[in-house]
Amino acid sequence: SMLRSRDICNVAHINAALKRCKQFKSSEAADAVLQIMEEKTMCPNIVTCTTMAALGNIERRCEDAMAWATLQHPLVHDLKLTMNQVCFNEAIRAAAGLRQPEMALEFLRQGQAMGNARDKSSFQSFSNVKTVTTVIKTFCGCKK
Repeated sequence: SMLRSRDICNVAHINAALKRCKQFKSSEAADAVLQIMEEKTMCPNIVTCTTMAALGNIERRCEDAMAWATLQHPLVHDLKLTMNQVCFNEAIRAAAGLRQPEMALEFLRQGQAMGNARDKSSFQSFSNVKTVTTVIKTFCGCKK
Protein backbone atom coordinates (compact mmCIF):
# COMPACT_ATOMS: atom_id res chain seq x y z
CA SER A 1 0.00 0.00 0.00
CA MET A 2 1.01 3.61 -0.50
CA LEU A 3 3.01 5.19 2.31
CA ARG A 4 1.60 8.52 3.36
CA SER A 5 3.60 11.15 5.19
CA ARG A 6 0.83 11.70 7.73
CA ASP A 7 1.03 8.02 8.74
CA ILE A 8 4.64 8.37 9.87
CA CYS A 9 4.83 9.61 13.45
CA ASN A 10 8.26 8.53 14.69
CA VAL A 11 11.54 6.92 13.72
CA ALA A 12 10.13 3.44 14.42
CA HIS A 13 7.69 4.00 11.56
CA ILE A 14 10.59 5.17 9.38
CA ASN A 15 12.57 2.04 10.21
CA ALA A 16 9.61 -0.23 9.52
CA ALA A 17 9.13 1.43 6.13
CA LEU A 18 12.87 1.14 5.36
CA LYS A 19 12.83 -2.57 6.22
CA ARG A 20 10.04 -3.00 3.67
CA CYS A 21 12.14 -1.12 1.13
CA LYS A 22 15.05 -3.45 1.86
CA GLN A 23 12.78 -6.47 1.50
CA PHE A 24 11.72 -5.23 -1.96
CA LYS A 25 15.25 -4.00 -2.80
CA SER A 26 13.97 -0.53 -3.59
CA SER A 27 16.41 2.30 -2.96
CA GLU A 28 14.01 4.72 -4.67
CA ALA A 29 11.34 4.00 -2.08
CA ALA A 30 13.95 4.19 0.69
CA ASP A 31 15.02 7.62 -0.54
CA ALA A 32 11.38 8.75 -0.41
CA VAL A 33 11.09 7.47 3.18
CA LEU A 34 14.29 9.31 4.15
CA GLN A 35 12.90 12.47 2.58
CA ILE A 36 9.78 12.18 4.75
CA MET A 37 12.04 11.68 7.78
CA GLU A 38 13.93 14.87 6.92
CA GLU A 39 10.72 16.83 6.28
CA LYS A 40 9.46 15.83 9.73
CA THR A 41 12.88 16.71 11.24
CA MET A 42 13.33 13.24 12.69
CA CYS A 43 16.80 11.95 13.50
CA PRO A 44 17.77 8.55 12.17
CA ASN A 45 18.91 5.96 14.69
CA ILE A 46 21.26 2.99 14.46
CA VAL A 47 18.53 0.78 12.95
CA THR A 48 18.02 3.35 10.19
CA CYS A 49 21.76 3.24 9.48
CA THR A 50 22.10 -0.53 9.42
CA THR A 51 19.00 -0.96 7.25
CA MET A 52 20.27 1.60 4.73
CA ALA A 53 23.74 0.00 4.78
CA ALA A 54 22.23 -3.43 4.12
CA LEU A 55 20.12 -2.05 1.26
CA GLY A 56 23.21 -0.39 -0.22
CA ASN A 57 25.13 -3.67 -0.05
CA ILE A 58 22.23 -5.62 -1.59
CA GLU A 59 22.08 -3.17 -4.49
CA ARG A 60 25.90 -3.06 -4.84
CA ARG A 61 25.98 0.64 -3.92
CA CYS A 62 28.96 -0.08 -1.71
CA GLU A 63 30.15 3.49 -1.10
CA ASP A 64 26.69 4.46 0.12
CA ALA A 65 26.53 1.29 2.23
CA MET A 66 29.92 2.13 3.74
CA ALA A 67 28.80 5.67 4.61
CA TRP A 68 25.73 4.35 6.43
CA ALA A 69 27.58 1.45 8.12
CA THR A 70 30.36 3.69 9.42
CA LEU A 71 27.89 6.40 10.46
CA GLN A 72 29.49 8.91 8.06
CA HIS A 73 26.40 9.48 5.90
CA PRO A 74 25.42 13.19 5.84
CA LEU A 75 22.14 12.43 7.64
CA VAL A 76 23.93 10.86 10.63
CA HIS A 77 27.56 12.00 10.82
CA ASP A 78 26.74 14.74 13.35
CA LEU A 79 24.76 12.43 15.62
CA LYS A 80 26.34 10.71 18.60
CA LEU A 81 25.80 7.17 17.34
CA THR A 82 28.22 4.29 17.89
CA MET A 83 28.83 1.43 15.49
CA ASN A 84 27.31 -1.86 16.63
CA GLN A 85 27.78 -5.44 15.48
CA VAL A 86 25.46 -4.99 12.49
CA CYS A 87 27.31 -1.82 11.45
CA PHE A 88 30.62 -3.69 11.45
CA ASN A 89 29.14 -6.58 9.46
CA GLU A 90 27.70 -4.21 6.85
CA ALA A 91 30.99 -2.28 6.71
CA ILE A 92 32.84 -5.56 6.05
CA ARG A 93 30.38 -6.38 3.24
CA ALA A 94 30.78 -2.88 1.78
CA ALA A 95 34.59 -3.12 1.95
CA ALA A 96 34.35 -6.46 0.14
CA GLY A 97 32.19 -4.86 -2.55
CA LEU A 98 34.73 -2.05 -2.88
CA ARG A 99 37.52 -4.64 -3.11
CA GLN A 100 39.26 -3.22 -0.05
CA PRO A 101 40.53 -6.30 1.81
CA GLU A 102 42.63 -4.35 4.32
CA MET A 103 39.61 -2.25 5.22
CA ALA A 104 37.45 -5.39 5.63
CA LEU A 105 40.09 -6.93 7.89
CA GLU A 106 40.33 -3.73 9.95
CA PHE A 107 36.55 -3.69 10.49
CA LEU A 108 36.72 -7.36 11.51
CA ARG A 109 39.46 -6.52 14.04
CA GLN A 110 37.55 -3.50 15.39
CA GLY A 111 34.42 -5.58 15.79
CA GLN A 112 36.34 -8.32 17.58
CA ALA A 113 38.01 -5.77 19.87
CA MET A 114 34.62 -4.26 20.70
CA GLY A 115 33.29 -7.74 21.39
CA ASN A 116 36.17 -8.49 23.72
CA ALA A 117 35.51 -5.26 25.60
CA ARG A 118 31.81 -6.05 25.96
CA ASP A 119 29.68 -9.09 26.48
CA LYS A 120 31.16 -11.69 24.13
CA SER A 121 27.75 -13.11 23.20
CA SER A 122 26.64 -9.77 21.76
CA PHE A 123 29.45 -9.85 19.23
CA GLN A 124 29.41 -13.54 18.36
CA SER A 125 28.94 -12.77 14.67
CA PHE A 126 32.58 -11.70 14.45
CA SER A 127 33.69 -15.24 15.01
CA ASN A 128 31.13 -16.69 12.64
CA VAL A 129 32.24 -18.36 9.44
CA LYS A 130 30.27 -16.11 7.09
CA THR A 131 31.88 -12.87 8.33
CA VAL A 132 35.41 -14.27 8.28
CA THR A 133 34.80 -15.87 4.87
CA THR A 134 33.73 -12.49 3.47
CA VAL A 135 37.05 -11.01 4.57
CA ILE A 136 39.04 -13.95 3.15
CA LYS A 137 37.19 -13.77 -0.18
CA THR A 138 38.00 -10.08 -0.38
CA PHE A 139 41.71 -10.88 -0.05
CA CYS A 140 41.37 -13.58 -2.71
CA GLY A 141 39.60 -11.22 -5.07
CA CYS A 142 36.71 -13.69 -5.29
CA LYS A 143 33.13 -12.61 -5.85
CA LYS A 144 30.62 -13.46 -3.17
